Amino acid sequence: MKKYPISMRILLGALLLVAIPALVAAQQPDLTGTWVLNQEKSTVPETGGRGFGGGATQMVISMDGEKIVIVSTSQGRQGSQERTQTFTPDGETYTMEATGGRGGTSEVTAIWQDAKLVVSTSRSTQQGSFTTTMTYSIQEDGTLLVESQRPSMGGRGGGTTKLVYDKK
Repeated sequence: MKKYPISMRILLGALLLVAIPALVAAQQPDLTGTWVLNQEKSTVPETGGRGFGGGATQMVISMDGEKIVIVSTSQGRQGSQERTQTFTPDGETYTMEATGGRGGTSEVTAIWQDAKLVVSTSRSTQQGSFTTTMTYSIQEDGTLLVESQRPSMGGRGGGTTKLVYDKK
């Protein structure tokens, strides 16, 4: 095995320290902006509705370093409701306090996988515990696709919701 001078090894190490984060960042799409639901392109299971991601008519997403903040607005029986979620996509599990909607706490894990933000949320209710997985990705046409997978619970069927959002 050929040995390189210490200065060359230091230079290569420095290049790797710069290149690896740049490559990882290149896989993380820019989700920032105001996104409006495109109902015609979206699919919600027959058992869908607000509890299955069918109610967010607009999302405002901001990304600041490692922190992602999603403010979702939905129209319900009581009028407009806003929900704020903050994620750190580092693969660690943490407790998150939800605002708006039903509130409460959840165990959340967020991570970047294949240029998609994958957020798994585990929550306990009177009907038992369940985990919802939401995947956020930018499509080739510039739209935001939010896929939500939820198990059936408490007499309600689960399923996959695919919501398409256009950038405003």
